This record gives sequence, structure tokens and C-alpha cells, in this order.
Amino acid sequence: MTDLMIPKVTKARTVGNFISPLCVLLVWLFVAAACFAFVQTVLWATAAGICILVCIQIYVLGVLRAVSRPRFYVTTYIGSQLAFSSAASLQYPPTDYKLDSAFDAPYLRDMIVSHLIGLFICLLVNVLVFPDFAETHLKDHLEAVIPKLSLLTSLIISKLSNPAEYIATDLVHSDALVQEIQRDFGAIDSEIAQASAEISYSRFSIKDYARIAGSFKSVAAVLFSLQTSLSNPALRHERLQNGEQQQPLIHISSEMKEGWHKLNWSCQKLFNSITTNLKNHHQSSSTHFHPDTPLPSTIATENTLPKSASTDDAITEVIKSGREALSAFEMHQPDMFMSIFNTRSDANVDGDAIEEGAAFREWEIFLHMSLCIHAAKELVSELTLLHDQTARFVSASRKLRVHINQYLPEHPFESVTQFCMKSKYTNATSVRQFMIKLKNNFISKKSIYGLKCSFALLCMLIIIDIYKHWYFSGAIGIFIVSFTPSLGQTYTVLPLTIGGISVGATIAYASVTIFGKTSFGHIGFGALIGIPFFYLQLFNPRASILGLLALLAFSNYICNSYANITTAGFDTPAVYLYRVVAILSCTLSFAVVLNLLVYPAFARHILRDKMSAIFFDFGTFYRQIASNMYPSESSVSLAVEDSDTKDRRNQIFSQIAALEPLLEHSSAEPRLEGVFPTRKYREVVQRMYRLLDRLECLRLSAGRKRFERDVDVVMNSFTMAEARAEMIQTLRLLLNVYSSVMKTKQKMLPSLPNATRVRHRLVGNFLQVVLRHSKNQNRAYVADALDGIMPVDKKRILEALNSEKWMKLLSYFSAIREVSQEVDEFASPMKEIFGEYPEVLSKEGSFPELIVS
Repeated sequence: MTDLMIPKVTKARTVGNFISPLCVLLVWLFVAAACFAFVQTVLWATAAGICILVCIQIYVLGVLRAVSRPRFYVTTYIGSQLAFSSAASLQYPPTDYKLDSAFDAPYLRDMIVSHLIGLFICLLVNVLVFPDFAETHLKDHLEAVIPKLSLLTSLIISKLSNPAEYIATDLVHSDALVQEIQRDFGAIDSEIAQASAEISYSRFSIKDYARIAGSFKSVAAVLFSLQTSLSNPALRHERLQNGEQQQPLIHISSEMKEGWHKLNWSCQKLFNSITTNLKNHHQSSSTHFHPDTPLPSTIATENTLPKSASTDDAITEVIKSGREALSAFEMHQPDMFMSIFNTRSDANVDGDAIEEGAAFREWEIFLHMSLCIHAAKELVSELTLLHDQTARFVSASRKLRVHINQYLPEHPFESVTQFCMKSKYTNATSVRQFMIKLKNNFISKKSIYGLKCSFALLCMLIIIDIYKHWYFSGAIGIFIVSFTPSLGQTYTVLPLTIGGISVGATIAYASVTIFGKTSFGHIGFGALIGIPFFYLQLFNPRASILGLLALLAFSNYICNSYANITTAGFDTPAVYLYRVVAILSCTLSFAVVLNLLVYPAFARHILRDKMSAIFFDFGTFYRQIASNMYPSESSVSLAVEDSDTKDRRNQIFSQIAALEPLLEHSSAEPRLEGVFPTRKYREVVQRMYRLLDRLECLRLSAGRKRFERDVDVVMNSFTMAEARAEMIQTLRLLLNVYSSVMKTKQKMLPSLPNATRVRHRLVGNFLQVVLRHSKNQNRAYVADALDGIMPVDKKRILEALNSEKWMKLLSYFSAIREVSQEVDEFASPMKEIFGEYPEVLSKEGSFPELIVS
């Protein structure tokens, strides 16, 4: 029972976190009981049959642990012990059981009852003794993320309105705030999953929480894209010729500053109203600002808002004010960039030459400001949507909510129908595909880990048959914890395992020596020792393992010693402690040797495989974004495709976040080539985060609709189609190269395509089209891609470019700059990690001698 209670109480921080694995454990408890009965009634005289059945159970549990350790940790721990006990009970029966007698029902009954009692005690402790509900944490995190989003909005708009006052510390502050918000969203997702297992009396359902959290993420995604764009040093300052001073690249007029201030004020009022809706108060709360970041005076004046008769009228006025600010800014923008048409008098210049001129420099500023305006529009739209969603629940009544859908398939009847259709039309091709898929799953790393667990438990059964009086059955828990899916993880937990079990067994030895047969003394001593060890598990995973193993060692030692204290011939406390330490040494040595010699799974290999898959997913993510931007004849709506793209983005983010433990485990592994380059790999991981943000910025640049037909016609014209195709091919080629290099450990090629240069050519070609089109009013008419789509007058051209359909394209050009630059920058750390092939032709006509290594 203690082996059950300690992991359950330890791992369950909230009620939902306890109930979700509890249901899985209950299912496996009855499966294990059925297997136990089958072993003792049918296979009791067949050692091979017992081993096969036990190995199958351990294999399934090992695969479950490799798939999701947090959810199935307790199930694998308890299930492995039950499977082991079913076979060990035949080798040294706990009761007067004979091999030729009937089924040992009392032992099975006592085992099931003890586990059910333990589960009931854990349920009472988690639910009745100061229950910690995940829904409460979820509400707190949702309310806590609002002031952070509000502060990030203020910082970003202050950069846009006052670029001359921008300093490096602002970027550091904003980046730290972005990382903090990302961590909050990770906690929110976890708490939504935990709350879905709880029975609550709440105003919100889990679907409501998930919908609100998705709206928060959409607001944050817009802010992250703006932060990504503003963090580009090339757009913040330009260095003068003397190299000593800097001046702002973007000049903001007083009218524009007033527009940004008005937008910021509107956003803050919306954030305040959203906070009020979540708290379900009818009075407005104070504005949440960081004390170290004073806002401009124009934002702080609240008397500018007209006094409306109702809160809805006031919010409508706020939204209207924000949109008017954006409209005023858009109307003022074209006048800033009339110089674009005056920098070149020759309209027949090619795209490469345009890149070197002042027109291209002014054009980059125009693209950047278009992206900022378009992102600001998206911000207002997402904030309005979030406010509308939260406003619906202000007057909602509390209801009893039972969430059972998480334990059921989403579409059970459709799944059954599809299965029946597949089974009806089975042919040789489908059977071959099924067998290939089955073979690939069987030889996967998760399956190999399950096979290794089965082999290890089989070896333990052989050892226990030889040394029956050395209590090797108590070592099964130690082995399950120390035998991990990767060798680096085993090395990481090895000292913690030794320390935790040694400390726990030593404290238990002291308790038995001091109190002897006094049960109350052991209970009090256990409570006194349990408090610091349970508290130790609240800090980090390593401390959690240390505290868990110490408590398990303490409970096993106390239970075995106290239960056999009157048994004749049982070891003295000192001898028993010696045997516990000896068994610990043997078990850990066996786990390390087995993990090292039998199909070793190195953490660094797993790390590279996962990073290779992430690079491949980046290519898929970019392809989805590019395909969603242009008009399509498909009947699938953009909302559905955009939802799939968002799911891909969240999946990639989760995959990147899962790399950090693998980095730690890889650095702990022995390596013949030298010390593992953790710093360089971590640099690649950080660049993955940045690339994901930049791809998200690219996704947001198109907004909620596809490009219109006029834009599609221009992008498919002869001048643009080749550069556009080259842009897509270059990005996907580079990502595939990085993926293959990470997978195969081959050296990098010396010369790789430059995505930034290709992007400049794409923008330069578009600028060439615009400049050539503007020359038609001063000379004989020449047909071009913009003929009939855009006016010829220069000022009207800029006004047309400032419209919604062209602004999305300009935002795309600005966002693809960040993507191309980040993709190019992966080459440097990758070359440092894997090396670089030498140039075969260093000069034209030169053939250096090839060196074969």
C-alpha cells in the first residue's frame, strides 16, 4: 500500500492531476489481477508461460512510460510490481500455497483490497485535506497573464511611437516578458488538462476555458510577431559614416505618435474590461502596469473617454477609438514614402540593382510599417474577440460540471464506421502497409525500451529464484525508477537513486533500532521524516526523485522489518540494512550495464532525431502557411486550414520545449569524441524558438483571409513567379539540409543557398514592377503586371498599396525577411557542431588535391 500511496500523493499536485492517472491505474489494476489469476490457475506449472505473460505486461507498461512519463508513471510503477509479484508468488509463496493446490484467492484478494484502500486514502487526502483544484490555478494564471500582455503591448507601442528613445534594455525587458508569457501558457494548457478530470461547480466549462485560452494565445501571437519584427537591429538604427553615432531609421511624426498613444490607451481599457469579466465584477479594476515602466501622459488621461450610459457603450467607444487611430495612421503613411519614386529615374533597372539603391532602403521601411499597422489591426480584432468571449460569462450561473469526455474518443461512431469500411476493403497493398507500420513501431525506440524492460524483469526473476532470502522483490521499485528510456537519464538519476535509497533505509534502520515493536513510534517518526521529503519534491524533477526514493526505501524497510520482527530467523536490523544496500548496489549496477550493453539508447541520439524531426516540421509548417495565403479552388475553408496550421505550431512548440531534458541527459553521458557540445546545441534550440516566432509572424501577416485575386495575378506574373518559387524552394531546401545533417551527423556543405539574398530579390522585383508601373504616366504606355489593377499616379499608387489587400502582401514581404534571416543563421552553429566539407574548387580552374579520411 505504501508503494501505491507515496507515488500517488507525490505526483498529484492538484485534484485533476490525481484523478486522471487514477482512472488509468484502476483499469490496469483489474487487468493485472486478471493476469495474476491466469498465472496461478493456468500457468502455475509452466515457467515459460509465466515468463511470457509477465514480459508482455512489462512490455506494454514500458511503452506507456516511454510515451508519456507524467501520466503513466504511477501506472507503470504499480503495474510492474503487480506483474512481478504474480510470478514471484509462485517461487516463494506468501501464504501456505502449494504448487499442486487450488488458486491462492486470499493473496490476490488481499493485494487488490490493499491497493483499493490505498487509492481511497489517496483520494481522501487529495480531495478532502486542503484540496487544491486545478481550476483555481487556471483562473489565477488567466488573470495573471493579462497584466503581462498589457505591459508588453505598452512596451511595443512605445517603441513604435518613440523609436529615437529605444535602448537595448527595452529589448531585454520585452524578450524576458515574452518568455514569461510563454511559460504561463504552458502552465495554462497543463491546468486545462488537469481541470478536465475534476468535478467542479463553476461558471465556465472546460471548452469555455480552452476557447478563452486560445483567444489569449491569439492576442499573444500578434504581440510576439510585433516584438519579433521590432527586435531586428537593421530596422532600429542606421550607423552614420563616422561610426560613432546612431540615429533612428524610422521617423515618427507627432500625428503618428498621437495615433499610437490613442491605440495604446484603447488596448489598456480593453485589457481592464477583460480582467473585470474574468473576475465577474461589475466595477472596473485598476490598470495593471509595471511600476518601472511609466506610460506616456497621453495614455494616463482617462477623462478623454466619453461617459456612456452602460459598460457596453463605453467598450464600443474604446474599440472605435482604437480603429480611428489606426485609420488616421494609415492615411498619414503614404506621404512619408513619396521619396521612393524619386530615388530612381531609370525604370528598366533589374531587381539586383534596386537592392543597392535608396529606393530599396525606403521600401524596407514601408514594408516594416505596413506590417506594424496590419499587426495592430489584428491586435484590436483579437482583443475585441477576447472581450466578447469573456463578456458572455459575466452573468453566467454556476453549474455542476462533470467532464467525462476526456476518457472517451472524440467521434466513437465515426471511428467504428471507418474501421468497418477498412476491414471490408482489405487488399494486399493495405496489408503490406499495415505490416510495415507494425514493423516500424516494433523497432522504434519506445518499443525497444519496452523489450529491454521485459528482459530486465526476466533476469530479475531468475535472480530471485536463486537468492530467495535476499529480498530481491523489494528491489523492483528501485529498478523501475533507475531503468530509464535513455542512458543519459540513467546516469542523471543514478546518484539521486543511491542517495535517496541510502538515506531512506538508514533513517528506517534508526527508527527500528530506537522504537523496536512500538508501532506508534514508527508512525510518528515516519510523519516527522515524511514532511521534509514530501516538501523536497516540490522544487524540481531531480529533487522529486530524491524525495520519492527516500520515502519508498523508508516505507519498505519499516514494513518488512516490523512485519517480521517476531519471525524466527529474520535478519537483525543491521544485517537487513546491509542486505538492502547490497541489493541496491546490484540493482543499480545491473540497470546501468543493461542500459549500456543491450541496445543502448543514448540521449544525444534521441536529441538529434527529435531536432531533425523539428526541422522537417518547420518545412511543413512553412508550406502550410504559404499555401493558405493564396486563393485556392479547394472546398476546405481557410478557417479549417488555419486551425490545422495553429495545431502544427503548438505541436512544434511542445517538441522544442521537450528538448531541454534531453540536453541535460546528453551532457551527462560518456562520449569518446569528447565533451558533449551542450552550449552549441542549446544555441540551435534557442534559434528554433525564434524561427517558430518568425513563422508565426509570417502566418499572421495574411490575416483572416487569403490574398485577393489581384495580388495573386501580380505574384504569378513572369517577374514575380520565379523569385517567389525560388524563395519557397530555398527555405525548404535549407530546412531539409539541416534536418538531414542533424539526422546523419554528416558535415555541412561549404556553400549553401542564401535565403536572405533570395528574399531581397523577391522584394526588389516587386519594387521594380511598382516603379516601372509609375513611369507609364511620363512616357509611352508599356504593359506590365499592374496594368488594370493599380493606378499610375504615384500618390495614388501608395494609397492603393496602403489598402487592405496590398498591405497583407507588404506585411508578408516584411515577415519573410525575418524568416529568411533566421534560417540562414542556423548554418553557423551547425557548422561548429558537425564541421564543414572543404571547398572542392577554391578558385576557378583550380582543382585541389582531395584528401580521403
